Amino acid sequence: MRTLVQWMFSPLFFLSFIFAASSISQNTGSAAWLIPLLLFAIVVSFAAEKWLPYEKAWNTPQGDFGRDIVHAIVNEGSLALTVAFIPIMTAIVPHFSIGNAKNLIDGYFSPSPSKPGGKSEELKRAQRECLANLQKQLQYVQSVTESQFFSKTQ
Repeated sequence: MRTLVQWMFSPLFFLSFIFAASSISQNTGSAAWLIPLLLFAIVVSFAAEKWLPYEKAWNTPQGDFGRDIVHAIVNEGSLALTVAFIPIMTAIVPHFSIGNAKNLIDGYFSPSPSKPGGKSEELKRAQRECLANLQKQLQYVQSVTESQFFSKTQ
């Protein structure tokens, strides 16, 4: 039983909390309810580690509490910054489209339907569109960067 719980905990934990977060987001329309869910997930994770530790020796005090705190801050801080980077990039690059990038990638790696070794007109159009959008994004980022730089230096 213990081995089964240890093997099943991670997938069930992941899937159940992803499902819960998805349901909360769809039903409430508010991300504020995700904070208590995150706190609950952390409590469940700590409780599971206390009940069925991966390695019992790791849960015994060894005089390294300060190092553990620094380790947790660095790791969790880097994870939080990574997640926070997603909406920041969305705000900075408003014209980005997954569809445009997908069209470019699909066209690059898949054979052309029109002739062997050649590119169809649809693929060429998708690539031109993707490159045009990338140029717009670069111009936007450059203008924002320049305006922020010059406003700080004046």
